Amino acid sequence: RWIIAVLFVVGFASSLIIGTVIGSMADRVGRRRSVLVYALLYIASCLSKHNKNFFPLVLGRILGGAATSLLMSVFESWLVCEYHQHEKQSPQAAQVFDNSSLSHTMSLATLLNFVVAIVCGIVAQMAVDFVPFGVDPAKSDGTWFFGGYTAPFDLA
Repeated sequence: RWIIAVLFVVGFASSLIIGTVIGSMADRVGRRRSVLVYALLYIASCLSKHNKNFFPLVLGRILGGAATSLLMSVFESWLVCEYHQHEKQSPQAAQVFDNSSLSHTMSLATLLNFVVAIVCGIVAQMAVDFVPFGVDPAKSDGTWFFGGYTAPFDLA
């Protein structure tokens, strides 16, 4: 049981530590590239959940923490940056996109995040119930799992 606690803390600690520098990194390399890095980190994090060994799980939690930091910072800052760039470049865009439209977009995104989270939770539970948990027969050492509680990570 202590292993679960350690993995839980590692994920949040990595987000805490990496989150302090992730914003400046996104400014340096670009927000679009940072979104791609988020996707790659999250894919690697999800893949690590199939392994039963401790160190791949820790690595996955570290990658997941970094991905969470990117998720919580890069997407919205990219939207705001693009919004203000279009506003400066085109007077017509400034008339179409006023500050209330940015506020409306953020409000709509928050609402849709809640709806998507609920739907994803339901679909994830269906995947857990549909695909039985098992050991990958191709791996004779029994360290790679599929189905069951790993299925939602495959959907992600």
